[in-house]
Amino acid sequence: MTSLAWERRFETALTPAELEEITALLQRAFPGHPGGIRRGWSGERPELRLLGRDRGRLVAHIGILRRFIRVRATDAAVLAADVGLVCVDPEQQRGGLGRALMERAAAEFVALGVEFGTLTTGEDRVGFYQAVGWVRAATPVLHAIDLDNAVEGFTGPLMYRAVSGAPWPEGELERNGREI
Repeated sequence: MTSLAWERRFETALTPAELEEITALLQRAFPGHPGGIRRGWSGERPELRLLGRDRGRLVAHIGILRRFIRVRATDAAVLAADVGLVCVDPEQQRGGLGRALMERAAAEFVALGVEFGTLTTGEDRVGFYQAVGWVRAATPVLHAIDLDNAVEGFTGPLMYRAVSGAPWPEGELERNGREI
């Protein structure tokens, strides 16, 4: 990991070759992804990406999209950096690269001026995210748009990372958009 180089790339600056490279990494990392990986994304396209390269080879990726998370009952909202497609090349896992990626993402949240980082995940990954500073929300339901463009009530793990010191909103929440 000593030769690791990081890149911050906005979506509109990516070349077709870079999108192919990102797609290949995501397909290795998520071989059974339910929505499939299409041209470097699955659902919603990210606004920007953090890319980690080891001797020029893409080995780490995270997609980030700023959006509001809204409390259904009160209409209050917080600006969040919604995160998706978090991955480390399977050949590079368990060496600290995931932790480094998430630390980079946390610094990016500050630069983006958001109140929180947010992500949804599987039960099997909660421990990793908690170990790198994320908190599991007590939110009973996150209303969102699924990969088939239908409204869903997601009841799995919703994680957040505080950026601004604002309190995390309570109650049923809405992310009016698709998974990244």
